[in-house]
Amino acid sequence: TYHPEHAENLVPCPYCSRGISNEVTEGGHRFPDGREVCGICLESAVLEPEQVREVAMEIRGYLRDLGIDIDPRTFPIELVGRDQLKSIRGLDSNVEGYTKYSVSNQYRSEGGSRSTLRSSLSTVHVYVLTGLPRMRFVGVLTHELMHAWLSSQGLNNTKPEFLEGSCNYVAYRVLENYAGKEAAYERLALESNTDPEYGLGFRRVLTMVQKKGHRHWLQRIQQEQDFPRGF
Repeated sequence: TYHPEHAENLVPCPYCSRGISNEVTEGGHRFPDGREVCGICLESAVLEPEQVREVAMEIRGYLRDLGIDIDPRTFPIELVGRDQLKSIRGLDSNVEGYTKYSVSNQYRSEGGSRSTLRSSLSTVHVYVLTGLPRMRFVGVLTHELMHAWLSSQGLNNTKPEFLEGSCNYVAYRVLENYAGKEAAYERLALESNTDPEYGLGFRRVLTMVQKKGHRHWLQRIQQEQDFPRGF
């Protein structure tokens, strides 16, 4: 029998905050990286490459509706554990996704010592934490696909608040396409994020879009490195 007074002794699920128990969450699972995830969140957890491809193509359609065209089949999207993600990123943080890219500039000689930039090639590799519930995965992967799109456009010098805020704004807009309390929970998490870049930056982008429109934001992120004055 479940006793509410025992809830304070239960391990909270990192994705829904429910206390993990057989009675409330149908148990849970402990990942090798130490995360304990409840049985409810595990039901929709993204654990296999086939799931990644399915969700990525789903997101692609929603991104195209927002004027962002990127084909997730053209670069690897890899599920990794938390320890591996920290190692790849090179920082001790609790991020759930990371986009690694390298830019290669190619120059053409025009005689003498003069040369002009011919092209800029970007190699992209997206990493996402394995075992995320589907709606959390949608938000995280959308954020990372936005990073990949920006890098493919050669837009790698955007100020962090504008960059991360914009990526979270796009994740928020994609999540609006999904019904249900899980998607609503993820949108609320974005709205209430207190991080100066991911949270405040997102709310600044949202305010800008509400006042100037989505198209203005899309043009701004491609042409400028920071928010317009007043935002």
